[in-house]
This record gives sequence, C-alpha cells and structure tokens, in this order.
Amino acid sequence: MKNLLIVFIALSMQLAASAQSVMGINLEIDSTINEFQDEMLKKGYEPFETIAGEQKYKVDFAGYQDCQLSVRYNQDNEYIYEVAIYMDDRTASEKEEIYEQLLKQFKTKYSNSEDEDVLEIMGLRIRSWHYKFEQGKRAGISLLFSVDDGEVTFAITYVTKYEKSNTVKPSDDI
Repeated sequence: MKNLLIVFIALSMQLAASAQSVMGINLEIDSTINEFQDEMLKKGYEPFETIAGEQKYKVDFAGYQDCQLSVRYNQDNEYIYEVAIYMDDRTASEKEEIYEQLLKQFKTKYSNSEDEDVLEIMGLRIRSWHYKFEQGKRAGISLLFSVDDGEVTFAITYVTKYEKSNTVKPSDDI
C-alpha cells in the first residue's frame, strides 16, 4: 500500500513538471531518442541498457559521479517524454544530503518555484519539490526523496512536453 502511495505521488509530481535540457549534461530532451542518443555519443556516453521504450546511461550529474540516467520515450514516434536520474549506489544519508543540496540549487535557479512538500504517514516519509516551466503545461522538473520501511528512493525527473504513448512495440525476441 505504501509503495502504491509513493508511485502515485511520484506520478502526480511528474505530471506537474517537465524540461528543456538535462542539468549538468546540457542536452535537449524535447527531441527524439535518436537525436538524444547521437548527442550522448558525441559527449562520450553510450547506453548500457536499451529495453522497450527506455535507454539507460551511466553519467555524472551536477558534480555527482556514477548516476543512472534513464531516458523514456514513445516507441511509436520516438519522442522522449521523461528523463530521470537515480543515485542508487549511495547510502540513505548521502541521498538525503544530495537531495537537500540539489533542492537548494533548483530553488535558486527557479526562484518562483513552489515550496517543498513533506508527507509522513504510516512509517512512510516523502519529500518532494517540482517546478513547471510554463503554467498549465506539462514540462518541468521534480525531485523526490522517500523512505519506506528502510527502502530509500531518490530521483530527479525531467518531464518533456510530449505525452507518454500507450503504443507498445513487441521485442523481436517475442
């Protein structure tokens, strides 16, 4: 039940957010996966995993090394609808410290953003922040830090102007 709540809150934040370029990497994400991949290759990054509608890279982000960049795109038109950065190989205290540092940076850059939201219920603690590039539009940025029974989630999510499609292309292996 708690995991469902985390997913619901994260999705709600993502729908309230979006992006133009991935901070620290300076790549346009309101583009197709092929255009994005070409730019990543020019910067020396290759995907370490490609699955249906998603490519994953190991990158440095905002001064933090060994982050996972997950690029999600529509399989029918190849437009990117979301880019998320995860820092899984860190302790809970490191993740929260990074969250706080990035929150300060984002709030400085986007001074007209909303305040951080904090939710604590039934052993679940969620801290979140989001910023929309244009009111009433999809594009924006979200930060999420949550603790649920010792499991810590930390993500930075950029949402583009493109909507997620329900079209799925079966793998050639199927």
